[in-house]
Amino acid sequence: MREKQQVLLYLAVKHMSFFDSSHCPPLPSSMFGMPWDIHSSLPNQFSTDSSSEDFEIIKESDE
Repeated sequence: MREKQQVLLYLAVKHMSFFDSSHCPPLPSSMFGMPWDIHSSLPNQFSTDSSSEDFEIIKESDE
């Protein structure tokens, strides 16, 4: 359970930011980031043309 909380906090900090405003005004363009390329983040042992057979499906165990 602690690991799930850590992942949740990491994702929240990575993807959310504070913007003091009311509900209606549009966000400034500086609040948006370009999408990242997952393949550039993977170690060299993973190729960009991987098929689904290259990945292991991990199922959550019943706790």
